[in-house]
Amino acid sequence: MIQLQRSFLARSKAIGFGPLLESWTRDDLRRFTNGIASQETLSAQALERSSSFEPSMRQTLCEVLKAQYAKASSTIPENLDELLNPHSVTITTGHQLSVALGPLFTVFKILHVVQLCEAMNESGAANTFLPVFWLASEDHDLEEVQNLHVFNKSFTWVPNETGPVGSMTTGQLRPCYDEILACFQGNSALELSELFQINATNYALHYHQMLSKIFGKFGVILIDGNDPTLKKAFSPLVRKELREQFVMATASATNAELVDAGKKVQAHVRPINLFYLSPQKRERIVPDEGHFVVGEQRWTLENMLTELEKHPERFSPNVLMRPLYQETVLPNVCSVGGSGELNYWSQLKATFKAAALPFPLLKTRISGFLLTASSAENDEAAFRSLTEQEHTLLSQASNRDPFFETLDLRLKALSDALMEGIQPFGKEAEKWALPQIKAMESALEHYQSRWQKQEKQNLESELSRLRRKHAEKYPKDLPQERVTSLFQYCGGERPSELILALKNLIDPFSEELHIFEQSHETE
Repeated sequence: MIQLQRSFLARSKAIGFGPLLESWTRDDLRRFTNGIASQETLSAQALERSSSFEPSMRQTLCEVLKAQYAKASSTIPENLDELLNPHSVTITTGHQLSVALGPLFTVFKILHVVQLCEAMNESGAANTFLPVFWLASEDHDLEEVQNLHVFNKSFTWVPNETGPVGSMTTGQLRPCYDEILACFQGNSALELSELFQINATNYALHYHQMLSKIFGKFGVILIDGNDPTLKKAFSPLVRKELREQFVMATASATNAELVDAGKKVQAHVRPINLFYLSPQKRERIVPDEGHFVVGEQRWTLENMLTELEKHPERFSPNVLMRPLYQETVLPNVCSVGGSGELNYWSQLKATFKAAALPFPLLKTRISGFLLTASSAENDEAAFRSLTEQEHTLLSQASNRDPFFETLDLRLKALSDALMEGIQPFGKEAEKWALPQIKAMESALEHYQSRWQKQEKQNLESELSRLRRKHAEKYPKDLPQERVTSLFQYCGGERPSELILALKNLIDPFSEELHIFEQSHETE
């Protein structure tokens, strides 16, 4: 059985974590967001969103999701029909389809949304809150999702295909999964073998199955935006973008305001913030002298709008239009993401207004460390830079040197006293006294040499231990959550046990780092 203990650490006490959106001034939050998620703001936003979301869209959404679950052969979560309830709302996160869940933060993200919804449903709020995970299956940046880092090894999926990652075939997944499985034993290997079963025609369907097996028990509702019915519902805003280029007009002005306020502009706004999908391709739509260029094709506006009418599924939003898509098809009240994600949401408040869409509340996902007994460290200094920790250790070692300075002084005083004491006996006494004094000095030098050698060995051992512990927290000089797979920390137990233990300890409203310290007990 996996047991965890949780403590908290201020983000400022650890390297690798930038300032939170929640730390912005009240004025900046008002200018660039609709507010930060709290019990009070979520309750108010839910009342507003549930009353404005079209019942017909609820019906369409439920039908689409059930069809997606059926196509993926995934078990439909018991709470999916709650979406038909006019008082239900969603809290949403999402991510690219990283191999085998990718690094720890993907799990943190999903569990954070689960805990937010549970907290709100237990708070007596008038609405029902449902956790949603958006599968970014249309993303085409394979390099960002094809690697898994576990036990200081990297495993790579090489599909030998291009285009949206979710549309890629699964044939080359098996060799990658088999290499990963070879690292595990016991119940970990058994459960991972079940998760890594491949019986889907494309990667998005396989990923849907895997997430459903892991998180379905917590009521997580999965949605794949690469869907013709959902794209049709979004097509009015795609049409608006093609005709008016409204995202650039609104987001560019906001970007200038963000720069003036000293904030980071996360995403580059383009004249047209859409891609065009074709087999194994996801190509940018580029305006050019009254036409649109897609790869080697050239379209008129009329032809492009006709294509949109016939095939809305071929139009894919980029990073700045995807939030608009999400908020069009979901009764959403809050988007949970990392600092970078929320930064690009902060570019979009005016864009949402132009699209006549309500802007959701934002919440930075939890961050933290999952520490084994060997890497656990209660000292805050353990989360500082390696250089700083090494400097502290070396400084402590140098403070031991005065011990020998004191001995040298005492030996000199003793020698002086001896020489003074033998003065009455003349030169003859010096002949036997001086060798004794020399012998004492030699003995002290020998002792000092042996002591320094042992001290050096101890120091090297301490430095090695320090570097090893730091590497466990910061592999590749990045926070653990951005590199290492959750599966590494199962200790032979089922990953589902570790995920449940993590879920139960997440404080969804905390802004501090979660430090999970692990111990394994087998019953």
